[in-house]
Amino acid sequence: MEQRNELWELAKNTFQLRRRLEEETGKKFGLPAIEVSILAYLHLYEEDATASGIGREHGFKKNTISVHVENLVQKGFIERKERSGDRRRVELVLTKTGETIAKTCLAEHEKLRKKLLAGLDQDDFAALQRCFDIINRNARSLLQN
Repeated sequence: MEQRNELWELAKNTFQLRRRLEEETGKKFGLPAIEVSILAYLHLYEEDATASGIGREHGFKKNTISVHVENLVQKGFIERKERSGDRRRVELVLTKTGETIAKTCLAEHEKLRKKLLAGLDQDDFAALQRCFDIINRNARSLLQN
Protein backbone atom coordinates (compact mmCIF):
# COMPACT_ATOMS: atom_id res chain seq x y z
CA MET A 1 0.00 0.00 0.00
CA GLU A 2 1.30 3.45 -0.85
CA GLN A 3 2.35 5.33 2.25
CA ARG A 4 0.91 8.64 1.05
CA ASN A 5 -2.60 7.19 0.93
CA GLU A 6 -2.69 5.25 4.20
CA LEU A 7 -3.32 8.21 6.48
CA TRP A 8 -6.13 9.54 4.27
CA GLU A 9 -7.69 6.08 4.05
CA LEU A 10 -7.55 5.77 7.85
CA ALA A 11 -9.12 9.21 8.31
CA LYS A 12 -11.87 8.46 5.78
CA ASN A 13 -12.71 5.06 7.25
CA THR A 14 -12.75 6.21 10.87
CA PHE A 15 -14.89 9.23 9.95
CA GLN A 16 -17.39 6.93 8.19
CA LEU A 17 -17.45 4.57 11.18
CA ARG A 18 -18.01 7.49 13.57
CA ARG A 19 -20.82 8.84 11.40
CA ARG A 20 -22.45 5.39 11.25
CA LEU A 21 -22.21 5.08 15.02
CA GLU A 22 -23.81 8.51 15.49
CA GLU A 23 -26.59 7.60 13.05
CA GLU A 24 -27.31 4.40 15.00
CA THR A 25 -27.30 6.28 18.31
CA GLY A 26 -29.54 8.92 16.75
CA LYS A 27 -32.09 6.28 15.73
CA LYS A 28 -32.34 5.16 19.38
CA PHE A 29 -33.23 8.70 20.45
CA GLY A 30 -35.02 9.97 17.33
CA LEU A 31 -32.25 12.44 16.42
CA PRO A 32 -30.20 13.09 13.30
CA ALA A 33 -26.53 12.10 13.53
CA ILE A 34 -25.34 15.71 13.60
CA GLU A 35 -27.40 16.42 16.72
CA VAL A 36 -25.95 13.37 18.47
CA SER A 37 -22.50 14.58 17.48
CA ILE A 38 -23.25 18.07 18.85
CA LEU A 39 -24.31 16.58 22.19
CA ALA A 40 -21.13 14.47 22.37
CA TYR A 41 -19.05 17.55 21.51
CA LEU A 42 -20.67 19.59 24.27
CA HIS A 43 -19.92 16.82 26.77
CA LEU A 44 -16.28 16.54 25.71
CA TYR A 45 -15.47 20.22 25.17
CA GLU A 46 -17.26 22.15 27.90
CA GLU A 47 -14.62 24.90 27.68
CA ASP A 48 -15.67 25.61 24.07
CA ALA A 49 -19.39 24.88 24.43
CA THR A 50 -20.56 27.45 21.89
CA ALA A 51 -22.11 27.35 18.44
CA SER A 52 -18.78 28.64 17.06
CA GLY A 53 -16.89 25.78 18.69
CA ILE A 54 -19.33 23.26 17.28
CA GLY A 55 -18.99 24.83 13.85
CA ARG A 56 -15.20 24.56 13.96
CA GLU A 57 -15.43 20.89 14.97
CA HIS A 58 -17.98 19.87 12.36
CA GLY A 59 -17.05 22.17 9.50
CA PHE A 60 -20.65 23.24 8.94
CA LYS A 61 -21.85 26.75 8.29
CA LYS A 62 -23.06 28.80 11.23
CA ASN A 63 -26.70 28.70 10.11
CA THR A 64 -26.67 24.88 9.91
CA ILE A 65 -25.32 24.64 13.45
CA SER A 66 -27.84 27.24 14.64
CA VAL A 67 -30.75 25.20 13.28
CA HIS A 68 -29.58 22.02 15.02
CA VAL A 69 -28.77 23.82 18.27
CA GLU A 70 -32.25 25.36 18.26
CA ASN A 71 -33.78 21.89 17.66
CA LEU A 72 -31.84 20.53 20.64
CA VAL A 73 -32.93 23.45 22.82
CA GLN A 74 -36.58 22.92 21.81
CA LYS A 75 -36.31 19.20 22.60
CA GLY A 76 -34.88 19.99 26.04
CA PHE A 77 -31.43 18.43 25.44
CA ILE A 78 -29.42 21.64 25.83
CA GLU A 79 -29.88 25.06 27.38
CA ARG A 80 -28.40 28.42 26.46
CA LYS A 81 -26.63 30.39 29.21
CA GLU A 82 -25.00 33.79 28.98
CA ARG A 83 -21.36 33.61 29.86
CA SER A 84 -20.57 35.84 32.83
CA GLY A 85 -18.91 39.06 31.82
CA ASP A 86 -19.84 38.79 28.13
CA ARG A 87 -23.53 38.84 27.23
CA ARG A 88 -22.72 38.38 23.53
CA ARG A 89 -21.20 34.96 24.15
CA VAL A 90 -23.76 32.23 24.79
CA GLU A 91 -22.67 28.97 26.35
CA LEU A 92 -24.50 25.74 25.55
CA VAL A 93 -25.08 23.40 28.48
CA LEU A 94 -26.34 19.83 28.35
CA THR A 95 -29.47 18.94 30.30
CA LYS A 96 -29.64 15.58 32.09
CA THR A 97 -31.34 14.03 29.06
CA GLY A 98 -28.76 15.54 26.70
CA GLU A 99 -25.98 14.22 28.93
CA THR A 100 -27.50 10.72 28.79
CA ILE A 101 -27.50 10.77 24.99
CA ALA A 102 -23.94 12.13 24.87
CA LYS A 103 -22.70 9.44 27.24
CA THR A 104 -24.46 6.74 25.20
CA CYS A 105 -22.73 7.99 22.05
CA LEU A 106 -19.34 8.21 23.74
CA ALA A 107 -19.70 4.69 25.16
CA GLU A 108 -20.25 3.50 21.58
CA HIS A 109 -17.18 5.50 20.50
CA GLU A 110 -15.16 3.65 23.16
CA LYS A 111 -16.39 0.25 21.91
CA LEU A 112 -15.39 1.26 18.38
CA ARG A 113 -11.96 2.40 19.58
CA LYS A 114 -11.37 -0.97 21.24
CA LYS A 115 -12.38 -2.82 18.08
CA LEU A 116 -10.08 -0.66 15.96
CA LEU A 117 -7.13 -1.32 18.27
CA ALA A 118 -7.78 -5.07 18.65
CA GLY A 119 -4.66 -7.10 17.97
CA LEU A 120 -2.20 -4.41 19.04
CA ASP A 121 0.03 -5.37 21.92
CA GLN A 122 1.31 -2.88 24.49
CA ASP A 123 4.43 -2.01 22.45
CA ASP A 124 2.38 -1.54 19.27
CA PHE A 125 -0.05 0.71 21.09
CA ALA A 126 2.75 2.79 22.64
CA ALA A 127 4.37 3.28 19.22
CA LEU A 128 1.00 4.19 17.70
CA GLN A 129 0.34 6.68 20.50
CA ARG A 130 3.73 8.34 19.92
CA CYS A 131 2.94 8.62 16.20
CA PHE A 132 -0.49 10.12 16.88
CA ASP A 133 1.05 12.60 19.33
CA ILE A 134 3.52 13.77 16.67
CA ILE A 135 0.84 13.95 13.94
CA ASN A 136 -1.51 15.89 16.24
CA ARG A 137 1.26 18.29 17.26
CA ASN A 138 2.07 18.88 13.58
CA ALA A 139 -1.61 19.36 12.74
CA ARG A 140 -2.07 21.92 15.56
CA SER A 141 0.99 23.79 14.35
CA LEU A 142 -0.32 23.87 10.78
CA LEU A 143 -3.73 25.09 11.96
CA GLN A 144 -2.10 28.01 13.78
CA ASN A 145 -0.45 29.24 10.58
